[in-house]
Amino acid sequence: MAPIKVALCTYSCGQENGIAHIDAALAKGVDRDFFRVKTFVLRGDLPAGRVEAADGATHVGLADAYSFLCEQLREADLLHVNGAFDPVACNAASSAGVPAIVEVMHQVEAGGLHPGIDLVVCVSELVRAEQAHARSLVIHNGIDTERFSFRPGRRDSARVRIVQAANASKAVHWELGDILADLTDPGVDGLMVGGRKSVAGLPALGVVADMPSIYHGADLLFLVERRAAFGLIFAEGMACGTLPVVSGDSGATAFVRHGRSGWVVTGPESRARTLEVLRRAVDAVAEPRFAAMQLAARATIERKFSLERMLRSYQALYSVLGRRPRKKPIRAAAWMELALCAQLYVHNNPDSLTALERYLAETRPLEPYFPRHPVGNAALYIILRHVCPDLLQKGHAPLASLLCSRLRRSGCAHPLLDDVENSLRGRTCPPPA
Repeated sequence: MAPIKVALCTYSCGQENGIAHIDAALAKGVDRDFFRVKTFVLRGDLPAGRVEAADGATHVGLADAYSFLCEQLREADLLHVNGAFDPVACNAASSAGVPAIVEVMHQVEAGGLHPGIDLVVCVSELVRAEQAHARSLVIHNGIDTERFSFRPGRRDSARVRIVQAANASKAVHWELGDILADLTDPGVDGLMVGGRKSVAGLPALGVVADMPSIYHGADLLFLVERRAAFGLIFAEGMACGTLPVVSGDSGATAFVRHGRSGWVVTGPESRARTLEVLRRAVDAVAEPRFAAMQLAARATIERKFSLERMLRSYQALYSVLGRRPRKKPIRAAAWMELALCAQLYVHNNPDSLTALERYLAETRPLEPYFPRHPVGNAALYIILRHVCPDLLQKGHAPLASLLCSRLRRSGCAHPLLDDVENSLRGRTCPPPA
């Protein structure tokens, strides 16, 4: 039987991007006798027409990725796409008649915007709770437990070492440096890893490729993140014997057991509460139970969050959906170019204007479900709050006027649309087409 051909389309790349690490693990780890995975990274920061190979994936300029993917997906059996804000991959798969579309949600947001999506996969129950799609399931992320090997015991007999690992985009309740300033314990050393700037004078190593060495040198891993979907770094740290301090509104609470394999800050918006929990964790490092907690943390990761378990789950899913007959090809949704315009604008890509012109060049109204979906609503917010004022400032009032007219004819009602139309009054614009 021929291997199932999987096209993995993602918007994530880079050394400190956890989603990119999961993508790479999937592409390299699936059984090659039964599956062929080709990874396409859709890059809003690349110009139209740019296609380049890097780290086993094909990187494509997002601006014209739709036509590129339509060609690439002609023989694909399944599209695996990451993230809800996807203007092109699902549309290309539907236009190419791909038998199955699986959308994988790595963030706490609603998926299922495109009607061709067959299944929404969520990395945690927290993410699944956001879904309205008729079919959704949870497949937890997994880590390589051999690479993230276990090192028991405290790291230094006289000091407690705490690391915060986070990129610059993480939204946190509190920074480690701020909480350590209140802890006032001279026996505690703090360290920051990732793209974040130093906070409160903590040493900051920047992006580190050898993360196991970081975990092996730290007793505690502190990251009180706002509604983290899963928390891959917590699983990595626990596998290495580094016990986590996590937020109570994080998806990591599914596997971090307070006082048994780490600590959970309930009410993380309270600085005093966060300090109290961190102080308990610091005190525990010197206690006999610390070693038992490390063993419990490692056992949890081996049992439930290994890379092998994750690969088996995805392979079982691919096996079921990837043998379906090809679907009848359908035209790309009317909202595609408008959503593409919004996404390119966020990346400061000048091709956003070209996408807008393509949207305005056709007459189909927006699908009614688009503005009602959280992702569609977010795209409209970007268009009305940022793109339209920018058009007016740069002398493109006719385009803004035509866009408003198109949105009104689609039945859109939004306070920001009212604001843009009010700004247009008094300007000289040709009548909308």
